[in-house]
Amino acid sequence: MQDGVFEIKGEINNAMASVVIKQILEFSDRNPEDVITLKINSEGGDVTAGMAIYDVVRYVSNAVSTIAEGKVSGIATLILVAGTQGMRFTYNDTSISLGLFLIKKDAESISPEINTIVRKVYGIIAKHTKMWVEQIVELADSGIELDAEMAVKNCVVDKVIQRQN
Repeated sequence: MQDGVFEIKGEINNAMASVVIKQILEFSDRNPEDVITLKINSEGGDVTAGMAIYDVVRYVSNAVSTIAEGKVSGIATLILVAGTQGMRFTYNDTSISLGLFLIKKDAESISPEINTIVRKVYGIIAKHTKMWVEQIVELADSGIELDAEMAVKNCVVDKVIQRQN
């Protein structure tokens, strides 16, 4: 997009990640000083595709504003917290979940590789927030959805945007 506003809507997968990454990089190359805005309304999806978007958000020289809309969960939360400090927002009625939605009863069957990836994602989220990895795991396992106030308190976002009627 010409104005630097990009949307991450629906399931995050390799095809969608490729498009978003290409748009961000092209915009950044043309406008290295302009703010990039990512509007996120996604319940997550493929972890490696989400991590690829995260890497690009952290790579570009532009400030990146992230805005949570509707529901943000799973790997989409990683992208949300990747925004530039002070420029991560949520609407007051948005729901944010930290979990990657691995089913607890299947915990014994989760491969060590998947467990390592999940811990890595939670570690990155912890780096961008005021939470410890153990807190993130507890919230993720409990399925608790953060409201706007809780998201600000835990530094998942920096500010709540009020919708205008």
